[in-house]
Amino acid sequence: MNPLTPAQVVAELIRSENERDAALADRYLAVGFTGITRSAGFEESREQVLETIADPANPDLMRTLLVDHVWSSDDAGLAIVRSLVTTERRGTPDVQDGAYRNVHVLLLETGTWRCVHWQATKLEPAAPV
Repeated sequence: MNPLTPAQVVAELIRSENERDAALADRYLAVGFTGITRSAGFEESREQVLETIADPANPDLMRTLLVDHVWSSDDAGLAIVRSLVTTERRGTPDVQDGAYRNVHVLLLETGTWRCVHWQATKLEPAAPV
């Protein structure tokens, strides 16, 4: 099987959140994962991220990923994925609840891209003109 691309790894991390699958996330977080900086302004360690994925504060939240830029260097073993993640509630599909700019930094470890850092920033809607 071919290893996943950096964008596919990010998609798997977002899928792990939607499915509350900490084991899936664990496969794609680097051993040296430095943490996630959440949009609310706090950080979580690797263990905390896995706990949050398995038992989220809001299990009705569904995330949709739109990758808008990938930079990678196989030679350097480094990739950066910039994406937009929108959220909606399971009970109200197609009603956007929030939008977040995500940046994932990935390292190539033994032939597999793994996330070493994750940053999420909440985006506010544009003011009406």
